[in-house]
Amino acid sequence: MKLHRSVFITNPPDDERALHVERMHAAVPSLGPGSYFCRTSASLVHGLPLWFANLDLVHVVRTQGGHGGLSPWIHAYTTPKTLPATTLIDGFRVTTLERTAADVMRTLTFGPTLAVADAVLRIGGSRSALLKEVEKGRGCRHCTEAVLRADPLSESPYESWARAIMLQNQIPLPKLQVEFFDHVGFIGRVDFHWPRHRLIGEYDGETKYNELLPLGATRADAEAAAALRQGRIEALGNRFIRFGKEEVHDSFILAGRLADEFGDLRVDHGLRPEAMDYRRPRRRR
Repeated sequence: MKLHRSVFITNPPDDERALHVERMHAAVPSLGPGSYFCRTSASLVHGLPLWFANLDLVHVVRTQGGHGGLSPWIHAYTTPKTLPATTLIDGFRVTTLERTAADVMRTLTFGPTLAVADAVLRIGGSRSALLKEVEKGRGCRHCTEAVLRADPLSESPYESWARAIMLQNQIPLPKLQVEFFDHVGFIGRVDFHWPRHRLIGEYDGETKYNELLPLGATRADAEAAAALRQGRIEALGNRFIRFGKEEVHDSFILAGRLADEFGDLRVDHGLRPEAMDYRRPRRRR
């Protein structure tokens, strides 16, 4: 497989993220002074969510002049109005965590944007630094709203996106990552909890049934453990609403299911109008 001009790999990794890292290594010798990995490539290095990313191309920003453009291996971005701060991680010179997040957030709708902002805080980034990065330019208003609403307790991108749907549809906001105990002891931690309504919300992602399985455990084991855990929490007088990736992507379905749980109760969360737009932010001229 050809990774870059005159650079080949004989046994490419099956994982597309690992393969993208190999593409980045292959691109390093061709980068001129003042060129740094950014956006998707930097997001991968920092551990940010990769929404709708094309991992076939390495993303690079040029800060010493030159045009942006596409080659078979690189998506190059022209010199930005505000030069990015950079850092060195695993041998790669990349834009900082907050700058990387800001660059990506500007291209996304509010749900994925909130997921990126949550991830920045969860990783250990600075809310104030991220606010500084998004204060001007394309998507500044909906990005600022996401940063102000960000919560490091959100443990997965789809949990964050689900919370954005709650904000947009005036659904009461839950407490996050609440632990439950019974007479036996610790039961588990749930994604969302509305204590006044005795309602538990759980995002059913595939990760918990494959990547996070204990050594030697099977999917059936994980499903049985989840059912036992749910039964113990329900025995305390709670009820569950579960949803998956498909319902988050089709936000009207998830919003409808949540609205049914709360009847006529609605909460005005005071979102900016830009955060209510389901389209990506337009470029500012």
